[in-house]
Amino acid sequence: MTTLIPGAAMDGLGARQPNRQQSRTTRSLRATWRQVTLLLAAVGLLLAPIPLLAQGETVAMDAPAVTWSEPTNLSRSSRSSAYPTIVADQRGWVHVLWSQDMTGMPMREGDLPTIGNAIAYTRWDGHRWTQPVDVVSVPDEALAGFPEVALDANDNLHLVWIGQSTVYYSRAPAHEAASTHAWSSPVAVAQGNLPRTHPVDVAVDRNAVIHVVLADNSFEGAARSTRSLDGGTSWQPLQDISAHSDPLETGVARVQLVVDALDRLHATWQTNQAEGYGQAVYYARSLDGGQVWDTPQRFGYRDPGEIFVEYLTLTSRGDNELHSFYVDGTGIGRWHRISTDGGETWSAAQHVITDMEGVNGYMAPVVDGAGRLHLIINMRTRAGQAVGVYHATWLDGNWSAVRAVDDSSPAAPSAHAAAATIRLGNEIHVAYVQLAGGEIWHARGTISDIEPQPTIGAATGALAPLPTVAVPTPPSGPIERTAVAQLSLPAGTEAPGGQWAWLVGLMATAALVVGVSWRRLAGAQRR
Repeated sequence: MTTLIPGAAMDGLGARQPNRQQSRTTRSLRATWRQVTLLLAAVGLLLAPIPLLAQGETVAMDAPAVTWSEPTNLSRSSRSSAYPTIVADQRGWVHVLWSQDMTGMPMREGDLPTIGNAIAYTRWDGHRWTQPVDVVSVPDEALAGFPEVALDANDNLHLVWIGQSTVYYSRAPAHEAASTHAWSSPVAVAQGNLPRTHPVDVAVDRNAVIHVVLADNSFEGAARSTRSLDGGTSWQPLQDISAHSDPLETGVARVQLVVDALDRLHATWQTNQAEGYGQAVYYARSLDGGQVWDTPQRFGYRDPGEIFVEYLTLTSRGDNELHSFYVDGTGIGRWHRISTDGGETWSAAQHVITDMEGVNGYMAPVVDGAGRLHLIINMRTRAGQAVGVYHATWLDGNWSAVRAVDDSSPAAPSAHAAAATIRLGNEIHVAYVQLAGGEIWHARGTISDIEPQPTIGAATGALAPLPTVAVPTPPSGPIERTAVAQLSLPAGTEAPGGQWAWLVGLMATAALVVGVSWRRLAGAQRR
């Protein structure tokens, strides 16, 4: 006798079969769990690459195409040319200056460039370069080295450089800068024991105040600042902006200065140890136009066994975003920090551009007309050891693949000390020195997806004061800092609302589906 089980039917062979209600429930649950499985698998795939991205590695990504011109020899001199500086004005002209030897012996094969005794100049008007000419020199001064130039809102060029123990300043209207007579007589800004490694920098704020930072290795060494309120005619007394007491830090070098969109000053420098290698890199800022400086923050330090920590460079993007880059420990890649609050706090250092190695001077960061950050790099590929000048773009928290600017010209194997600027929002102009030959070279990159910004005609040439703007009230004293703050915005991640927002949403959806499925299963079991 066959016993019938309630809720079950029998087929012709006597086997139990689920009733129709159970069959529908089973099919529904199976379909639901297939959805859950797919969602969880998708979440797993998304989570898998996150640790790699958080380390700021270079990733393959779609970046705007940049078409680079053939490199051009700008100096075309038999004598030593070194250490270019570059800036583009509102008219669309690109100005390049460098240290030029006017009296020494011609360069021979294998010679390295030396600091010259005059500052040379050339200009590109969008079609051609002017003939290089020495525009500034100081009588009886043996050196004219490491020039740095800044442009004010009236298209006046402000130039600083070093002699044997003196920082000098001169200015000229940009549209007349090819004439020696357009440059003002050099003025001594400061004196001291100046290192022979990028010892001075200059910037101009919206109030037409000219700011200078310099490295002075007198006594124990210090980074110092000064400013001029009268167009460079006179300069205020130097003030120390550095504060280091480590006995290994025996000197200061490689200073840089940036004025952001809100007129805050940002200075960087490195300290050296006895052998001349970089021991540490520092950052400081001023909120009141250079009257008071914050206590410096140390970004990197040379630990035992490491080679150097040096070449800290800086750029601003928008009102509050800053990006810094430096060498730390080895010559592989660079370290990248980000501030999104005007330098108050900084992200953890992220190791980036790790498919490149070598030092060869600063990285040159620039921001295009669409607000994108670009890096110009003097390094070599780790795989093929192709030496030259390279370019990468920072998009959505990650770096694009590195592409060559110049890896084939006579300058490429010894390219060093690149400087860069943006012309009309859509052109990257790069100047660099050929160490094995002592020539200044240039390359131009056109960004494909940006229309050139309209030009503004030449200024009158008068160094007219700029409109007065409100200056933030300075704090009562230096802001004490005990450690570099860590932000949740490392170079390899996005801000809230980027990749994390939709990832969290997907996980929430998966959780909802799981919950619904569980309720269905429980109900089926009760039935």
